[in-house]
Order: sequence, then C-alpha cells, then structure tokens
Amino acid sequence: MKSSRNVTCFSFVLLFSFLLAASPAMAQFGPYSRALKRAKKVTKGADDRNRELDDVINKEGATKPKKKARRKKKKKPAPAVAVKPLGEVIFSTAPINPLDPRDITKTFKAGDNIYGVLQLRKKLQLLSSDSSWYAQLNVTVFVDGKPRPDGSFWIREKLSPNKHMLLNVAPKPDNLISYENYDVTYQPLPNSWGTCGGPLQLTNLLATLPAGKHTVKIVVRHGKQQAVGEFTIDGDFKPYAKLYKQLLAQSITRMKLPKPGMVDKEIEKDMITTAGHGREFKGCEILQAVIISPKWTVTKVNLGKDGSVHFRSLRAALAIKDSKGKYWIARQVLFTEDYDDDEDDGYDEMELFNAGYRMQTLKKNVVPVEEKSADAESKPAELDVKKLKDAKLEKPAVPKIP
Repeated sequence: MKSSRNVTCFSFVLLFSFLLAASPAMAQFGPYSRALKRAKKVTKGADDRNRELDDVINKEGATKPKKKARRKKKKKPAPAVAVKPLGEVIFSTAPINPLDPRDITKTFKAGDNIYGVLQLRKKLQLLSSDSSWYAQLNVTVFVDGKPRPDGSFWIREKLSPNKHMLLNVAPKPDNLISYENYDVTYQPLPNSWGTCGGPLQLTNLLATLPAGKHTVKIVVRHGKQQAVGEFTIDGDFKPYAKLYKQLLAQSITRMKLPKPGMVDKEIEKDMITTAGHGREFKGCEILQAVIISPKWTVTKVNLGKDGSVHFRSLRAALAIKDSKGKYWIARQVLFTEDYDDDEDDGYDEMELFNAGYRMQTLKKNVVPVEEKSADAESKPAELDVKKLKDAKLEKPAVPKIP
C-alpha cells in the first residue's frame, strides 16, 4: 500500500516538473496560457500579502521595548581560609605604644635611637615552655643574612593575654626601663658575668659593625617562628659604643632587688646557703635573697616505663658581693626540690638548678639597712658636757604655804 502511494506521488511531481519546464514554450497555446496567468496572479497576491504582514510586524516591534536578557547569577566565591599572621617586629626612632604604634620605619641612620615592639602570633600565656609563670622566647639577630653569635638571647615575660612585647634596640638612657621591670628579663647566650640580653646587647652589637650599609633582621621563636622584622641602617656606627657605656651606667644605677612574690625567712635562708655552695657563686658572698615566685611551681615529668620525676621550684633574685668588692644582682635564679616520700614535707633538700644571669649594681641598692644591735640599745646615750655647761638651769618653783 505504501509503495503504490509513493509511486503516485513521484509521478505527480515528475509531471509537474515537466509542465514547468515546458511552460515558456507552451505559453502561446490557449489552455496553458490561461493557467500560467492565473498562477502568476496568485503568486503576486501572496507576495503582496507577505510584504504587508512584514511591515506590520516591523512597526509593532519598533514600539514595544525589547525584553532584557536575563543575566545568570554569578556564584559567590568560597570564603578564603583565614591565614594566621606570622607575627612582626616593628621599629621606630621614638618609643612605641604597642596598642597604637605610629611612625613605624624600616630605615635608620647610624646613631639613631631605635625602639621596637614584638607583635606575636600567640598570646603570652600560650608561650610557656613549662608550668612556670613566664613566657619564654628565643631571639636571634642576623646581620646581612648571617646569624650573629653575640646577638642571641632569651626573653622571659610574665604570662598575660597580651600579644605584644617591648624590645628596644638602642634607646636613650632615660628610656632604659627594660631592666627595672622584673616581669621581663633578658638572658644572654652564652651567659657570663656582666653580660645581659636585650637593649644592652643589641646596642653593643651595633657598635661592632663596620661603617657602611647593613641589614639587621630579628627572628623571634617559641618552637615555631612567632615574629620577624628587619631594618636597614647606614653610616658610621661609632656613636653606639658611646651609647652602650651610657646605657650600662644607667642600668647599674637603677638596678635594684624586686618586690617579693612571697616572703618566707626559712626558704630565703636556704636559698642563701644553697647558692653559696654552688660553683657559679664561688668566692662570692650572698647578701640577700628575694623570692620572685608567688608560690611553689609543681612539675611532673612522665618518663614512660621508667616512671616519672616530680619536683617543685621557685625563682628568686640574689644580692651578691664578689671577691673584688663589686655588687651584683643575680636575676631569675631557679631553686628546686625533688619529691621524696621519706621527708616530712615530701621533698628533699633544696638545689640550685639555674644560676640565672647577673647584672652589676650599686651597694646602696642591695645592702639592707643595718639594724641596731641589742647591746647598742642597752647602752645609755653619751652626754654632751659642753651643752650641759651652756644650758641654763631653771630654779625649781617654791611651793606656796597656805
């Protein structure tokens, strides 16, 4: 059925094509001529109607506003992962307020006063290496990319929620307050008599640099890096040798014993005796001990299968007189007592664990005021004979007899 229908359609198309091909030649004959004229009229009329329709459509399209294409909404990028800052050491030629730092610079001329602040990654209370009361940071100084052996020291500061710490490089003598504050200490590496970390060590380091331009970089670590900063300095560095002497003289004048964290005469006496037997204070006289810690710090160290070590510790400052007659203060001296079940209080005898570091001071700053002895109080005061002779004796009043 389908095949016969297809044959019929094909025949019709073939016939119509033949008529169209023969139309110009047969147009002159009657029937064919009339059919051709009618076809032309129909075609012309259809063309006219199509043009009219196009005009109407174009006019309507001109009056109606075109609809704006909808923009696809852009997907918001995923929020960036917060990256913890590495910390920074900032510098200025004037003292810096850590809460409002201003006039920060990285370029200095030799002889300028240089002040600094550590902006740490973590709070000080999270930077304690043990159960002590202090955060401990290691400072390393690089000059022109090379570490300086005379530029390393420890900073210890009392635990607090702060994330900043002062570190002045070459301050004016009047602004040298670093060593008066026992909440902050600077211990040099290696340690020796009369040396000190912090501003004194950094100023002395600058004094040793040859003339010219140098880059000084300071890196602060507590395990991982906590802060880093650098500055360039150019010129002749001789003025820093003079500044170092001025700072040293100022520190000796101002160096005093701290206020006690706790007072216990028996413990202070044990500290003086224990330190006197230590090789670090050989040939010295221990004049006085001041306990800095507010209480004993108990520490337990787990040794795995071997058990654990249990001890307690106190930090103190010692007033010392050496064999040459000079006076010193030993800062951050650490005393310990090991746990012992056999002892009454549970702890063994006191030991000197760390001798701290020493800074020179004046006699008046460490020698306690001498108290009058009992014999001196029992003796009557000496009479001044001359004053007695010159004094006018008053006549006793004569009582009236009624």
